[in-house]
Amino acid sequence: MSDPAGRDNHARRRARAANARTVRRENVVWIAGRRGCGWHTLGSMPHRLNIMVIDDNVADLELAREACAEHPEWVNQVVTMTSGREAIEHLQQKEKPVPDVVVTDLNMPGMTGLDVIRIMKADPRLQMIPVVVLSTSTRPEDIRDAYELHASSYMVKAPDFPGFLSQIESFLGFWKGAKVGHRPR
Repeated sequence: MSDPAGRDNHARRRARAANARTVRRENVVWIAGRRGCGWHTLGSMPHRLNIMVIDDNVADLELAREACAEHPEWVNQVVTMTSGREAIEHLQQKEKPVPDVVVTDLNMPGMTGLDVIRIMKADPRLQMIPVVVLSTSTRPEDIRDAYELHASSYMVKAPDFPGFLSQIESFLGFWKGAKVGHRPR
C-alpha cells in the first residue's frame, strides 16, 4: 500500500530496524507483516478475525493454528475443537462470543461436519456464522450436502504442508476482507 498520509521513509526504516510489527503516528499505523506492509488509517483498519476450527486430527488443528499465527494482522483468535459435539457445546454457551467464521472437517467420529452445520443453521444465534468445510473428501455427494445445508464454502484439504498453508492463507485473504452479517453476541 502506498503512503497516503505523505509520511517519509523514516518511520518505515525505524519499524524495520526495531523489528516492530506496528508503528503508530497520529491517526495512521504502519503494519509490517511477513507478507507485506503499508500504512492504514486507524478508522479503516480491517477487523481481525475470530476463527473456530473443528477437526478430529490434532495435527491439522496445529497446522491451522500455526498458519493463522503467521498473520496476526488478520487473525485475532483461533479456537480449536477436536469434535463436533465439543464445538456445538462451546458455540451454544451464550456468555461466549461467537466466531466470525467456522472451519470444519467433514468426516469426524460422532458428530460429523454436516451435523455441525445442520445444528448451527437451526440456531438463530449461530445461523448467520459462515461455515467453511475443509475436508479430504472429494465425493460429489459430500460437496452437494454441505452446500444444501448452506455451507459458505467447500475446500478439499491439500495433501502436503505447503499446499495446506497456501489454502489457509487464501482462506484468510478472503475472509479478512469479507463483510459478515451482524450476529448477536
